[in-house]
Amino acid sequence: PDSIFMLPELRALHVRNNSLSGELPLSLKNCTSLITLDLSYNYLTGQLPHWIGNPFNGTLVILNLQSNHFIGSLPSSLCQLSKLSILDLSSNHFVGYIPKCIYNLTAMVHSPYLRWTRQIVDITWNSSGYWYYDAEWIMWKRK
Repeated sequence: PDSIFMLPELRALHVRNNSLSGELPLSLKNCTSLITLDLSYNYLTGQLPHWIGNPFNGTLVILNLQSNHFIGSLPSSLCQLSKLSILDLSSNHFVGYIPKCIYNLTAMVHSPYLRWTRQIVDITWNSSGYWYYDAEWIMWKRK
């Protein structure tokens, strides 16, 4: 429901594998404090909206949109996610080039060489008792 996206203080949204369908709702822009957004393994469709990087540019650390049905090219607004450490867009139907500005997201850089690294993410928030722990396999090639 759109009402879930009327929570500007929401820091984590994990709705992995919930059979969600349709496009990303515009009301998601209201969640300006999101640190983790995990919408993986659903049936989300359409293009990634051009606004995807704007509301989360100072907060979002993890964006997982894996295994959906997104199409089209990647919007350059992804490059505004300056704190992004994990970006998983795999198993979708994207076409075109990866925006060159993605290489400027230095929070994702672990090595200038091609290699696999196991990234453990542990985010703890004292004030709310919220914690997030996940392990991701990341491949990065810097040209």
